[in-house]
Amino acid sequence: MAGPPALERYATALRRRFRVFVARDGMRGLALAEQLAWGADVLVVDLSSSRGAYFVNRFQQRAGHRVPVIAVSAEPSRYQEELAVRPQAVLVQPVDTDDLVREVGFFARLRRRPETER
Repeated sequence: MAGPPALERYATALRRRFRVFVARDGMRGLALAEQLAWGADVLVVDLSSSRGAYFVNRFQQRAGHRVPVIAVSAEPSRYQEELAVRPQAVLVQPVDTDDLVREVGFFARLRRRPETER
């Protein structure tokens, strides 16, 4: 996940419009997701970390369905790893929080629409 200052900044911006649950690494994220019954509408994941792709793949398996992924990365050189998890959006750090809120809102609305409207 993003480093503490960036993580806090992203969480603060997102909390203005969404329920946000924060985990500082992939293993904590999986434990939190299990507590929440795998009910996320959107995942915002720092794929710069060595376990980011593992977290996304494991989450998708356990949830039993695809959840939109917004990848946040400070290392464009890891773009191939990011593509391996097929994110719906990639934001390069430093991320503008307005852009992050807009992306999360878009994918959350899309996810909540009935299948017949897609």
